[in-house]
Amino acid sequence: MKKSSAVEDVLRRAVEGKSHVVIKRGTKKADQIRGYVLAIDQTWMLVVKTRDGGYLDGFTVLRVSDVTKVREDSSFEARFLRHMDQWPPAGPSAPIDLSGPQTIITSAAALQTLVTLYTEQQWPDECYIGAPVDWEKKRVWLLEVDGQARWERDMSSYRLKQITRIEFGGDYEKALIAVAGPLPPRTEPAAN
Repeated sequence: MKKSSAVEDVLRRAVEGKSHVVIKRGTKKADQIRGYVLAIDQTWMLVVKTRDGGYLDGFTVLRVSDVTKVREDSSFEARFLRHMDQWPPAGPSAPIDLSGPQTIITSAAALQTLVTLYTEQQWPDECYIGAPVDWEKKRVWLLEVDGQARWERDMSSYRLKQITRIEFGGDYEKALIAVAGPLPPRTEPAAN
């Protein structure tokens, strides 16, 4: 891990102590992430996210190199989950392979969920929600779901090295897939 030892130490303590943390990243306009760090790889880390009130809201996978500061959260939200039946926060129902964007996306999509991709260095105010349908050596082809829970007709491709954050299993993704329904059948392969 190429982070300062202070950030690395806080991340490892957060995993061991199941501490609720606030994660700040150096990526332009990046949101603060609140939650519980479940696993850390050399390049990526898996976090179970929390939303306002301290409720669990799916998972996010972040590039470790983007993390600039981690602090334990002392708000009531940090203590809330300990009073609920959901303690301690569980990981996904199947392992997530953190070895790279392709394995992360593939692992997450296998859970019958949509994935949300962020390319925050290039487009800090956008995210792309859908299902991975094809791969090239350096790209993923995503069939997206729009904000009205309708499957798009055409696929979009994203360069794997530009992906800064991957989310899945959150309430928003669950609502979209419930209304959009299953992935429609493909009729043609992805084209450049």
